Amino acid sequence: MAGSRSVLLPFAFALGGCLEPTPGFIESATSGAASTEDDTGVEAGPDSGDAPCPTGTARCGIECVELDGNEDHCGACDGVCGTSQTCSAGVCICESGSQCGSDCTDLRTDPAHCGECEGICEPFMSCNAGACGCPVGQTACSGACIDTQSDPGHCGGCSNDCGRDAPLCAEGECVVQCAAPLTQCGGGCVGLRDEPTSCGSCMNACGEAQACMDGACTCAGNRTACGPLCVDTKDDEAHCGGCDEACIGDQRCNSGECSCTGNRELCGDQCVDVRSSTLHCGECDAPCDAGDVCSLGQCV
Repeated sequence: MAGSRSVLLPFAFALGGCLEPTPGFIESATSGAASTEDDTGVEAGPDSGDAPCPTGTARCGIECVELDGNEDHCGACDGVCGTSQTCSAGVCICESGSQCGSDCTDLRTDPAHCGECEGICEPFMSCNAGACGCPVGQTACSGACIDTQSDPGHCGGCSNDCGRDAPLCAEGECVVQCAAPLTQCGGGCVGLRDEPTSCGSCMNACGEAQACMDGACTCAGNRTACGPLCVDTKDDEAHCGGCDEACIGDQRCNSGECSCTGNRELCGDQCVDVRSSTLHCGECDAPCDAGDVCSLGQCV
């Protein structure tokens, strides 16, 4: 109170001493200044929800979270796991595949991590069984995958160009015309029943991972043809359980079904931890009151 009067008295004397500081003015000058900021940067006041977090949780912003199983705060506040990872015992891990940085990937098929995390394939190559290479029946020539059995510029081998006298390439040999059962497609003689670049008809190319069988593009193993792609619908987020059946938000595809990882639940189009979310505390669309925090699914 003494500090407030020392500010107001000169003002009162300047007006001839006819003014007295009002109690309401002094009270407003001295109150409201008690709000502080805690170590999270959130202003702490009577309605800020700055009560201590229950045992086993830690304060991260306005939430009390369990750092050992929260994908947004894994091991520490703001320790966000990758989109394919889950938080276990405070460490971000991959539920399936191999971990390369913050990514979970299949080293057998990922051209960015082929065979090992640092294994990067050339842009025109694909990754098959953990090795970079061209599709079966094609050869790497001058930065492209070429069918040397039918390409007149690389007939029988890279850079072996067929001349004017025999401009067509049939089964790796330069010829004048195509003989049955081969069909001329461009400058090559191809079998439409098994040629991946002209499968069933000229220039009908199969996808990189597909093969041409009986004039139709097919996928090997348990993979399904979705457009030009061969996908495993058991774990593909864009084709989960079937082609174009995409998971929403940050859901993962497990055994052909979309689900949230770890302890998260799908609320709207986002996976949230209902144990610590102040907007979805204990269940979706159950917000805590202003000033409360969500801890272990309870507003406190």
